[in-house]
Amino acid sequence: MAKFKINDWVQIRLSPDTKWAAWDTDVHNFFCGRIGYIQETEPDPWLSIADSEEDLAKVVVYFTDNTFVKPGLYYTFFKKRHLIKSSEYEAKRFDFAETAASETNNFEEFTKNKRDQIFRYIFGYEEPKKEELFDEDIKFEDWEEKTRDYSI
Repeated sequence: MAKFKINDWVQIRLSPDTKWAAWDTDVHNFFCGRIGYIQETEPDPWLSIADSEEDLAKVVVYFTDNTFVKPGLYYTFFKKRHLIKSSEYEAKRFDFAETAASETNNFEEFTKNKRDQIFRYIFGYEEPKKEELFDEDIKFEDWEEKTRDYSI
């Protein structure tokens, strides 16, 4: 197992540890797979004997998007068995890739809307109203007009 010190960059495990009683599903799951740094360590309050391998590490992670609450620094405690050695470069690369993907999605949505707007302008297409699509009276009136009664 790797030895962690304060200010080491670590990645939190990718899957939740449901066997650990202190794993809070709402908070800890947001941190899965994220990269942050260890701000401090303290003994595990759930163990009677303080074991250096079972120390809790306060991991600080920067969230760039609104998945948690709002962008900013957030922290929570993890056992050292939940952590993987990483680097500051990996954290910045992860944030850059996440930001680039978000910007690309926004740009694609913008261009799609503009393209549709241009097509509507050129071809004069208007979307039918939902009321007209599901109005059964209109369907039956059209059908009745085209049929004749041949009864004698």
